[in-house]
Amino acid sequence: MDDLLQEFIAETRETLDAISGEIVGWERNPTDRARLDAIFRFIHTIKGSCGFLDLPRLARLSHAAEDVLSAVREGERAADPATVSGILAIIDRIGEIVEAIDSGEPIDDGDEAALLALIDGSGGTAPNPAAMPVATTMPRAPTRSVRLSVDLLDRMMSGVSDMVLARNQVARQLRDTGDPRLEATLERLSLTVAELRDTVTRTRMQRIDGLFQALPRMVRDTAAAVGKSVSLVVEGGDVELDREMIEMLRDPLAHMVRNAIDHGIEARADRVFAGKPATGSLRIAARQAGNLIVIEIADDGQGIDAERLVAKAVRARPNRAAEIAAWSEARKLDLIFEPGLSIREEATDISGRGVGMDVVKANVEQIGGRIGLRNERGRGLTVTVEVPLTLAILNAVIVEAAGTRFAIARQAVEEIVAVDTNTVGGALRIDRLGGSAMAAVRGRRMPMIDLPALLSLDTPETVAMVAILNVREGSFALGISGVVETQELVVKPAAPAVMSAGIYAGQMLPDDGVPILLLDVAGIAARAGLRFERRETAVEAEAAVEAPRALLFRDADGQRRMIAAEAVSRIEQVPEGAVSLAAGRWWVTREGAAVPLWTGRASDPARVATMLRLQLDEREIGYPVGEAIEIVDLPAEMMDGPDGALVAMLNDEPIELVDPLSLFDAVQLPSRRPLCLLHGSESGWMDAFLRPTIEAAGYEVVRHATPGTPVAVALAMEEEAGGAPGRVIALSRRADAGLYRGDRAALVAALQEVRA
Repeated sequence: MDDLLQEFIAETRETLDAISGEIVGWERNPTDRARLDAIFRFIHTIKGSCGFLDLPRLARLSHAAEDVLSAVREGERAADPATVSGILAIIDRIGEIVEAIDSGEPIDDGDEAALLALIDGSGGTAPNPAAMPVATTMPRAPTRSVRLSVDLLDRMMSGVSDMVLARNQVARQLRDTGDPRLEATLERLSLTVAELRDTVTRTRMQRIDGLFQALPRMVRDTAAAVGKSVSLVVEGGDVELDREMIEMLRDPLAHMVRNAIDHGIEARADRVFAGKPATGSLRIAARQAGNLIVIEIADDGQGIDAERLVAKAVRARPNRAAEIAAWSEARKLDLIFEPGLSIREEATDISGRGVGMDVVKANVEQIGGRIGLRNERGRGLTVTVEVPLTLAILNAVIVEAAGTRFAIARQAVEEIVAVDTNTVGGALRIDRLGGSAMAAVRGRRMPMIDLPALLSLDTPETVAMVAILNVREGSFALGISGVVETQELVVKPAAPAVMSAGIYAGQMLPDDGVPILLLDVAGIAARAGLRFERRETAVEAEAAVEAPRALLFRDADGQRRMIAAEAVSRIEQVPEGAVSLAAGRWWVTREGAAVPLWTGRASDPARVATMLRLQLDEREIGYPVGEAIEIVDLPAEMMDGPDGALVAMLNDEPIELVDPLSLFDAVQLPSRRPLCLLHGSESGWMDAFLRPTIEAAGYEVVRHATPGTPVAVALAMEEEAGGAPGRVIALSRRADAGLYRGDRAALVAALQEVRA
């Protein structure tokens, strides 16, 4: 509420300064309708804000002035000098009260009764301008904020990006000349530029509670309209997000909240019959995860009936029945995002018209985000929306085509597969039919676009890799000649002539300072004339039962080996400097996290360039390799090799099969620490004050735990301990009663007792 009040004060000050000329002009010419309308709008805005912020004195003054101005606008009252003077006096008084609110100083309201009596003519005699109370000027408190246009902030960001470019050019020149006297100066310049870039980025950020403020009223009105009782819990309002992102999320969030109430949460009688509380629960939470903001809309309603969705889809298009029957449960749920499908049989004023969730998904993906569903039939639905922190910065994959570099938003890239012309039946096959091409990636067929050909780049190069890109309608393969790296880059608008091509989304500045164009994935698909059908077509299989698959790769020691494809989560390039030695173990730093590196065959772990990310349950390690070759069928027959190794014959060549479990055993990953849940209204205080103590006691700290998550212990204040899950440690606010929350030694002992 303090933020809203400060915003109200700032806006009122600005409007008072801007409208001062209109007031003087209206005093000279009371018949000027344009100036009268401007003053009326100002008074009307003040009145509306006062009701929301609970400012009765300002509300009383603005309401009286609005009544008089409305009467003047309707011709029911003359704009005589007494009326004009009364309105001016009230506006002056509003300015005095606003300054008093900002400075925290009291102000006498003795003159306000006289003002109101004179302006509405109830003072007993005709209003006399000379008898109007004289407004005194309240000293204005120093202004601590300034309001700027978003265009100006965008220009500031563009200027900072140019500074980064100039800094990088100076750094390269310094490396060429090798002058040590300039190194310290350049380092200070780099730190200053980085800090300035971060500061300018944060000027665009706003607390997300501005997006959440309208939700309580929306939930109340929507629930009342459908005859339901719904309680709302909002969490994470202090998370900051780009202002433009907040505006783009406003409509999708409102639609999902109405859907949860109308579609998800049952009527009171149905809930009681199902053994649930009569009042439904709706939880909206925001949190930051790396460079993403995650928003969850969770209800405890009936969830989505996937079979009803399937029935409606088949009823609309009967030829899809066999195709949909083979889908997984998660894939069937995605039908909710198809245009024209809804789980409501009848249309209402709130929802159920088959329009909405497809638009929601399109809007979220338009800003580089993703939307997902976690459905529990009969227990509720959780919609998860992930969006980048800001539209000004994107995580991008830099690719190369015909000797030119381009950037692709990381969110749009599903995977990148290399073309190996020396193998047959590998992971990727490209079929050219006339003037078009199709890519078959591990049995999945999709249209392919040759990027150099699309851009009319004259080059003899052939496609060396394909990037599998996702758009809202489906997926397609983009033929490229190579992948450079992944970077977090600043997005700037490109020249109008470039943007008019329809295949670029802007330009970006990588660390080497050479600008590159950001490709618009959806625009490329449209430019190539792709038409998508939501179906999964399998390449002809030679056997009725699909054989296990394995990744054939060249190991760090130069030998060719295989590993089960299911064990490999992805193949990743390792940037220079990302490998380091700590606590006797080699680590790879990727995406803000440290991944243990198995170094059994790497001669110099610090120079690893490519690795396989291996995943087993919640454990993950990196396996250095020279290069990934192809995906092959794992032979059914194996031979015993030395030291318990297994060997398979592949194309008349013996190939060793790597045992992934032995790799995880060799790395000896530490076990996951037990969870400590911070519960209740004081969880924010506990997070700030107690987190270091809890983590030192061997726990992982969380503020929210999804149902089914094993929580070892929960911390809660004494008055809220009854609602906490599992074993609870109750904290006291008093040092002489119970476990005082400021007693570190006692808290550590209690936590260690739980672990024992």
